[in-house]
Amino acid sequence: MRHLEFAGGWYADALPDGRYVVLYPDGSMGSLTGAIPPPPDGSLRCLYPRLDPTSSVRFTGQEADEANRMRPLQWDGTRWSIISNQSIPGVYPVIYKQDGTLALNYRAEAGTQGFRYVTSDGRVVSGDDTYGPTARWRLFEWTELVPDSLVVGQGDEGGVLVWDRGIYRELVPESAGRCRFIHATSTGVSDSDSFGLAFWGETGVPTSCYFGMLKELRELPVVEPVVVQPPTVIPTQPPPVVEPPSREPMQLPESVKSTIREFASVYPVPSGDGSEEWIESALRAVPGGWIHRLAQTIAARHGGEWGRKRASHDRPLSKESIALNRDGLHGWDLLAGASSGRPTLQTDSYHDLKAEGNQVFVPVEPFDHIGNLPVSPIVRPALPFVVSASSFDWHLHRDGRWLDFLESVGIRTLRLVVSSVFRQGSSLSQGREALIRGLDDLRARGFKATVTINTDTRERGLTLADCREHTLLTGQILARYPDVVVAARLFNENSHGVELSYASDPAVLLKLDAVVPASVPLAWGANHGGEPVSAALAGGSWIALHSDRSKTPEDNAAIMAEAQSRFGKPVVDDEPIGIYHEAQAGRRVNDPAWAERQARAAKSLGGTTLHLDAGIVADVDRLDDVQREAARRFGAVFAVLQPPVQPPVPPIQPPVQPPPNTPRPGWLTILVRFVLGLFR
Repeated sequence: MRHLEFAGGWYADALPDGRYVVLYPDGSMGSLTGAIPPPPDGSLRCLYPRLDPTSSVRFTGQEADEANRMRPLQWDGTRWSIISNQSIPGVYPVIYKQDGTLALNYRAEAGTQGFRYVTSDGRVVSGDDTYGPTARWRLFEWTELVPDSLVVGQGDEGGVLVWDRGIYRELVPESAGRCRFIHATSTGVSDSDSFGLAFWGETGVPTSCYFGMLKELRELPVVEPVVVQPPTVIPTQPPPVVEPPSREPMQLPESVKSTIREFASVYPVPSGDGSEEWIESALRAVPGGWIHRLAQTIAARHGGEWGRKRASHDRPLSKESIALNRDGLHGWDLLAGASSGRPTLQTDSYHDLKAEGNQVFVPVEPFDHIGNLPVSPIVRPALPFVVSASSFDWHLHRDGRWLDFLESVGIRTLRLVVSSVFRQGSSLSQGREALIRGLDDLRARGFKATVTINTDTRERGLTLADCREHTLLTGQILARYPDVVVAARLFNENSHGVELSYASDPAVLLKLDAVVPASVPLAWGANHGGEPVSAALAGGSWIALHSDRSKTPEDNAAIMAEAQSRFGKPVVDDEPIGIYHEAQAGRRVNDPAWAERQARAAKSLGGTTLHLDAGIVADVDRLDDVQREAARRFGAVFAVLQPPVQPPVPPIQPPVQPPPNTPRPGWLTILVRFVLGLFR
């Protein structure tokens, strides 16, 4: 068996014929044919490389660059190429099949762990399906080289072990360190067939590749006996009758289920791209992850025996589970499909963690995240009724034609977003500078604006300190334009996958609220589209809602009216479904009457925003007839609803006074004038 070590190496792959590729943290790469030049076009490195079994030089991987495009790359021995401009999120999201064609994990459909290996019959096996142990072998990140006979993977405590028909053999001792992203492949299933294996040495051992025959794996030293025979007991009396333990799933207490439902109504289940980074930030993180805050709330309300769990001492915390350390160890998976990025809530997925073995209870600090919701103490001006149009990027180009269009349909308020990674690509400072110029132009034209301060914090890797600074500086700008700025929001969609978990933490929102001047009416953000109005986001002076795009304008207005009554604050329908000439399920409608219905339904609310497809970038050239007619109908509703403009009242003229010192006529003079008048 041949063993290659790559000190300081990172991700690696190996094939049975001796080929290998290894990535180093600085972006450099090595292979059997020598060093590989870095990818062009601003790419920093090629992550998660996988070799092509049909080529002597070709391999693929995921692009890593400052724009976080995550496109699939390919090296053909002489040059790099972009396979597709579509992102492939997660780890190891691309792999070659046996015929050299590619499997690509678009939208993380195979899960966040990407692809582990390809079977001899061409089936692609996902990383999620092989991430944990099975009923037959206690291995992690495993590959089945010979079906039901020979499996390689990570042991409970690390290393690399081989499961050989029930016997565990040792390739890398568990005590040596943690080996991650283990990948293996073979030329067949007989002992004389060859294999290649690679892993990243995360701790204790260097990144390595192994090459040899399958029989060499079966000859490795045994580290665990197949069967441990129980001692023989000679009974002196008839053995007692022992009932087998109940295998009925343990139900969550109704009181705990009620807490879970209440928590989810205040903090909606996050959604995102399903990547490991998103899972860590949105779900698993301590202290801000969704599961962690839920576990803290359950522990505060139902006792410190409730907490979280991990699969073993060196495994990460569960991204979806809570645990009960009472009369055994019990667990419930509360999120189904977490790795898809669109998890759903469940309460009936029970696990007997003690019976499963190796499970570790993790206590949490009790804290009731529902009963301790903060509210801003700052008294801000009342929110005027808002009639606006999405014009997110207008301040970046300040095209006067867009203002002309809005003015023609009776809309004089723009909804602006300071800076967005996805559309604008501008930095935060560039966004603030453009905002100043835009507000100057709006002031000159007599227009107004609502401003969303933060978005895309996760995509930017924005620390809380950086977020606070940006909020402070933007707030100072807004305070300089009291005649233009109608209102502001701290975040766009707090629970969206593009935001870090602190965006949903009310304690953080309270601190950000404190740095925005009191002269600005302020909302703390908005729910992700379709989520219920969250009490966690109701601590500002008004509430923004991104309405449910599966419901009618009238149904959404009823939901907002209820929230308005419950919280005693104006609710603005700030981002309804968009309008475009082509209908798109869940995104766009092509009926201009929809905008009119939305406007009429919002009469009893705090206002509403017209969401045209062209308004995302505020580009008048992207307007079509459907959008123009929708805007006309939307504006016409509010033209009727607004008080009629009264014509100017002419000034009251003072009575004409007789000239001074003019003697008043006597009675005889008056009589003579009267008689003369009869004969005229």
